[in-house]
Amino acid sequence: MSFSGKKILVIHNGGVGFAKLLNDICTKLGMKFDWIADKPNENAFGKIAGRLHLRFYEKVLEKHYRTSFSKLHDSYDYILIIRGEYTPHNAIRYLKEKNPHASLILYMWDSVRNNHGIESKWPLFDRVYTFDRADWQKYRNRIGFIPLFYSEEYLKHIDRNAEQQYDVAFIGTAHGDRPKIVTQIEDICRQRGMSMYKFLYCPHYLVFIYNKIFNRDYLHVKKQDLSFQTMPQQEIYSVYSRSKCILDVEIKTQTGLTMRTMDVLGLKKKLITTNKDIVNYDFYRPSNVFVIDRENIALDQDFFEAPYEELSSELYEKYSMKSWLVQLLGEEVRPCITVSVN
Repeated sequence: MSFSGKKILVIHNGGVGFAKLLNDICTKLGMKFDWIADKPNENAFGKIAGRLHLRFYEKVLEKHYRTSFSKLHDSYDYILIIRGEYTPHNAIRYLKEKNPHASLILYMWDSVRNNHGIESKWPLFDRVYTFDRADWQKYRNRIGFIPLFYSEEYLKHIDRNAEQQYDVAFIGTAHGDRPKIVTQIEDICRQRGMSMYKFLYCPHYLVFIYNKIFNRDYLHVKKQDLSFQTMPQQEIYSVYSRSKCILDVEIKTQTGLTMRTMDVLGLKKKLITTNKDIVNYDFYRPSNVFVIDRENIALDQDFFEAPYEELSSELYEKYSMKSWLVQLLGEEVRPCITVSVN
């Protein structure tokens, strides 16, 4: 299927860096690319207010979309909304009215359980996809399933021959039970004389205080254990390139594979993960992926000593960002089954 000459509008929360990656891929496909942020800013307050559907913030969102839409001049062949939780119903309807011939697509890279009210928006789209295999199994007569991806562009800057400095590395946001699990893995590594790189990010000091009060897994987490600044993407990949294994701890309320999992696949590194559903994916190999029980953590020394098992080039290509986008856009348009809107 040719995308040459087509125009696409993407609404997402991935920031400028993600938009650039998408733009590069669309350009290579011969497409014209525009994007809009799904909310005015990415601060913690906006995320919380949006998730709680506070009335005043709904007005803020509507103003944000009116302003953003006023800057658009093209009619589009594709409109892709990623996640969709913060995009008001009226904004979606407006886009549909102004672009009646466009394929309107929703991609949820969070679980339905964590994406409040998203089901009420499904009837507004031509196609709806999820990254979560369990959600797809539950709603498979209404939504499709396309896993997440890794970025080929980021991998260009990786030194695949870098000296392996760490046995295990973890870089991620310190929410839920992650700090506890990461610390337990760190203790095991220390006992075995293994090295571990740990970077736990917290978006705001008030989030840290909230977790100290309400999250029992934060009992032993200290302020100095956390970073309140994100790590640049290139630095993340630099750490990964110098690590034998990458640790992944998914949110308890979802089973979909994380972006970190796909990064590790693209990097051709070994993965240690709490996500038991990974055994159902075609790239799973016991020599490359070690699944741990988050309630009873143990590591197998043989896993660290066994060599990485190379996969087929077709499998690596299947989970690239380009393949992900082509899958989303390349499907034949078919309406979602209508669900009631309260």
